[in-house]
Amino acid sequence: MEPINLGDLLRYSAARTPHKPVVIHGENVVSYQALDQSTEALAHWLLSNGLKPADRVAIHWSNSHEVVKLYFACFKSGLIAVPVNTRMKAPEVAYVLRHSKAKLCFSQPELAPLSEEMRLECPDLRSIHTALPMLDSMQSDIARLPSIGPEQVAAILYTSGTTARPKGVMHTHVSLIAQTGMVSILGLNGNDILLAATQMVHISALSCVLLSGIACGATVVLLSTFDPAYCLNVIERRKCSFLVLLPAMLRFVVEEQDARPRDVRCVRLCLAGGDSVPASLQEGFRTLFGVPVRELFGMTESAPITCIQERALRNGSVGPALEIVDTRVADTTGAALGDNQVGELQVQSPGNCVGYWDDAAATARRRRFLLVRRSPEANHRSGRLQHLASGSRRGSVSASRSS
Repeated sequence: MEPINLGDLLRYSAARTPHKPVVIHGENVVSYQALDQSTEALAHWLLSNGLKPADRVAIHWSNSHEVVKLYFACFKSGLIAVPVNTRMKAPEVAYVLRHSKAKLCFSQPELAPLSEEMRLECPDLRSIHTALPMLDSMQSDIARLPSIGPEQVAAILYTSGTTARPKGVMHTHVSLIAQTGMVSILGLNGNDILLAATQMVHISALSCVLLSGIACGATVVLLSTFDPAYCLNVIERRKCSFLVLLPAMLRFVVEEQDARPRDVRCVRLCLAGGDSVPASLQEGFRTLFGVPVRELFGMTESAPITCIQERALRNGSVGPALEIVDTRVADTTGAALGDNQVGELQVQSPGNCVGYWDDAAATARRRRFLLVRRSPEANHRSGRLQHLASGSRRGSVSASRSS
């Protein structure tokens, strides 16, 4: 049976492997069954506290069991999760809380002062919680949770706002489920142990690691913060096999492994994105880990889009579009360009977002690219200059980028 919403994604995996670890954080290990039951209870608690489906719940917390539970409680109750970047300053936090009209905010105790400082600027915010409620996850006499449709918005992820105010990218249950399917195409399976080294506020860790791992019944190991020595210690101890790293992280990991080697024979797949990965860094990783780095490309609006194929490694490229993704490079009028021409990358994918929260103008400007994800009119217009290199199926997007 195929899941129609993200709550089902967890329920189905919990039914298949109830006692298997789903999330490991430090010394804490949670099974699929325990996560399923605890998020069911938390979903009921959220709705019993005056929230209704489509209300927004902010999650201002570093990678932890709390973040995973809050995500899935929102998914199961029909609430919309709004992850807040833990590196934001108080005014930026206030903007996200105010713009999303979040009703509740769950904030890590160390980060809560930022939310509290700006609380008066967020009239919709009812309360800030620094801990999850203690609940009986074995309750059996509670009412059924609401039915959640695949096209309902599941999460609003805010862009970095490098060129303007951050935009709230709306992903539905079905767009995030589609993204897990695209990661499985890359070779992920239920025997893998995935490492979440980047924060789950970002689409890469949320979709390509947490949700994709749970979709196939794998185990996800969480790092609250990144430290190369600790990261390698965790890889060695937990036998992590699937890594998704930023190039800067990759460099630190390679330097640490070169200086103080660990047993990393467990690693079988390493994906890197967010910036180009120099050929020298790729060679260094391959020498020390015994597997190549496979560059991929994606955006908050759609991920993953392209990825280097295992048998077609090519330095300086982020690979061809994935099997169920179509890409093309167009000029400013929307006309398609040929090989090796610079233009704007356009993406048609079932993993495309559906628009921008409370920003009708931005959504309207991209209406024909965003709103219908399964038709030729569904392209997402990235606004980034790319060129499509010839020589592979549907071309390979070059690793050079400009904005």
